[in-house]
Amino acid sequence: VKGDPDAGVEVYFAGAKEGETVSGAFKATNGFIINASGTMTGIQTTITDTDTQLCTSGAVVDYVGGQVHNRLHSMTDILSHTGTAWRLYYGSATGTPAELAFGADNTYLKSTGASSAPAFEALDIVDDTTPQLGGDLDLNGNNIDYGAILTVNGTYEGEIITVTVDDAGATFGAVLAQAADFNYDRADADAVASSVGLVMNLSVGSGSQDVLLQGQVCNIAWNWSAGFLYLDTAVPGGMTQTAPTGTGDQVVVLGWALSADTIMFRPSLVLVENA
Repeated sequence: VKGDPDAGVEVYFAGAKEGETVSGAFKATNGFIINASGTMTGIQTTITDTDTQLCTSGAVVDYVGGQVHNRLHSMTDILSHTGTAWRLYYGSATGTPAELAFGADNTYLKSTGASSAPAFEALDIVDDTTPQLGGDLDLNGNNIDYGAILTVNGTYEGEIITVTVDDAGATFGAVLAQAADFNYDRADADAVASSVGLVMNLSVGSGSQDVLLQGQVCNIAWNWSAGFLYLDTAVPGGMTQTAPTGTGDQVVVLGWALSADTIMFRPSLVLVENA
C-alpha cells in the first residue's frame, strides 16, 4: 500500500487486477475492505512498478527495493514483530528504504550529510570544533589532563582569551602586557607599567586575536634549560632564565621550562622590584 490516505491509495496484489476476486481479507489504509467475495471497486489500482515489486503471498506490503516487511520476517528472534523490537529505516539516495543497524549501547546517531547513510557512534567532542557547555563543568573527582609535553613547533594548549593587540611587532611566543587603554603591547621588565596583565601572544602582528593566559607552548626557536623563566629587560616581549638585577627592574616569574622547546606559561601576579 502506498500513497496519502486522504488523496487516495494504490493497492497492489500479486496476480490481481481491478474487478477481480482475491483470496484472503485485506484492509486499505483509507478504510476500504477487500474480502474473498469482494472486488477492488473504489480503490486506485494502477500498477506503477514492475511485477517483482508487488506484494508477495502472505505479505500486505512488500517492496523489493527495501523489503521492509520481509526484513522483519527474516529476523530470528520471536520479538521481531513486537513493540520491544525497535527498528530504524531510512531512504537511500535512490529512494530505496533500508534498515539502519543499531549501534552499541550509549552510542548516538550521527548524520554524515545527504550523500551517505547516518551511523551510530560514541559521543566524541573531538569532532565538534566549537563545543559549548550547557552548565558548569563538574570534574566529579577527576582531572583536566594536559597530556604529554608538546613537541610540535607552534602548538599550544591551555586557557586563552581574545584581546586587541596594538603592537605590530609582536611575534608568536612574545609576552604581552596590558596598556592603559586595556589593549596589549610587548611587555618589558624595565617598569611596572609594562609588566602587568601578562599574556602570551599566539599570532603575529596586531589586531583582535587569541592570547594565552596559561598553558603549554612549543617553539623550536627556544633553547631552554630546566628552571624558571623571567620577563626580560633587554628584548621587548622576551623571556630569560636570569632574573633581572637592575635598579627598578621588575622580577616576574613567567613559568618554567618543560623541555628545551616547550614551556609551561603561568605568569605570577606578584611583582618584585629591584631597589
